[in-house]
Amino acid sequence: MKIAILGRQPEIGIAELESIFSGENIRVLGQSACLINTPKINISHFGSILKVGEVVFEVKTQDWKTISEKIVKDFVRDFKNANHKITLGISSYNIKTSATEINKTLGIIKQKMKKEGVSIRTINNKKDTNLSTAISHNNKLGLSDNKIELIAVGTSKGIIVAVSEGSQNITSYARRDQNRPKRDAFVGMLPPKLAQTIINLASGKDQPKILSFYGKELQKEYNILDPFCGTGTVLQEAVLKGFKAYGSDLNPKMVDYSKQNIEWLMQEFKPFGEVKDIAIADATSNCWKYANTLSAITCETYLGQPFSAPPSGKKLSEVKETCNKIISNFLKNLAKQIPEGTPLCIAIPTWRTKNGDFSHLPLVDFLEELGYNRKEFLRVKPNSLIYFRENQVVARELLVLIRSKNVKS
Repeated sequence: MKIAILGRQPEIGIAELESIFSGENIRVLGQSACLINTPKINISHFGSILKVGEVVFEVKTQDWKTISEKIVKDFVRDFKNANHKITLGISSYNIKTSATEINKTLGIIKQKMKKEGVSIRTINNKKDTNLSTAISHNNKLGLSDNKIELIAVGTSKGIIVAVSEGSQNITSYARRDQNRPKRDAFVGMLPPKLAQTIINLASGKDQPKILSFYGKELQKEYNILDPFCGTGTVLQEAVLKGFKAYGSDLNPKMVDYSKQNIEWLMQEFKPFGEVKDIAIADATSNCWKYANTLSAITCETYLGQPFSAPPSGKKLSEVKETCNKIISNFLKNLAKQIPEGTPLCIAIPTWRTKNGDFSHLPLVDFLEELGYNRKEFLRVKPNSLIYFRENQVVARELLVLIRSKNVKS
């Protein structure tokens, strides 16, 4: 049994896990974590998961003192004969404890291991009861037998303890984002990890790198399209996942930027997949000659004008009308070209209002008329998949769609 620690928007992480493993194999542990019934999991496959680990025990108490005693006893038993220096950290989620109490546990382990003649370095928690992804990653916790992070998660019945098998590789994400030769803040900065999530939500487990990880044979060619490719973030994550990727954009500058960024990626990362074509095209009218071969369509659509503060009602209505028209026309155009059952995940704009709610595009209520069904999830509501940062006005709503049977020509 594996455990996954969820990110800032837990619903997105849950949906991402469900897309790969199915809802029946997931047990949601509040807002912090999920249990997954799978023999193995690779953190690098996911954009919205912070850490993963192997469950080692579960106890029916939420008393930290009791848990601490068991952690100390088990750790000393398992590592007292270690012949190498150990680095140890402990993270707790959804448990009534404090950084001070966790550090006491680490101190007791350190004293007992010293008596056994084992050298150990402990990573103390400062204010939070869990180690940040940056601390876990920079200390290589979970990546070898002597770099250990214990993850404790509270449930309705007790506490689950797991041994980390790795955290988000923030160094690689930063490199794929900031080291690219071409970036453009004006068209938006889609984070690589969100692009990765978008691909997972659309494709599920039907993607080359994940199938290969689980020992499955690749039965077909896996083609993916980003019709709003911008600077190529989705394309780069797609080829890293093993897809044959196609991209298009109305702006010739963005097509040029995508080509340069992909060329850089191919040299720097030697990915499993490849980009087949990047072309100048209007997504609302273009005919993609390869449309009937696509495994999935994934993109960040037109997000409209950026705002630093909630706009007036009149201004918001104008921007919504423009975005709604462009994206609706794109979806109608695409529906005529792709086969029934083809999956999509598209990021569309939604705006935070002054009272903290979100103002959605009208098209979300008319998806069937556009030729699509919204994918249902077992563990989350489809309309809860909104990616945003604190104080951000324009957020991204993730629509996970399936091309429906009946499409108007």
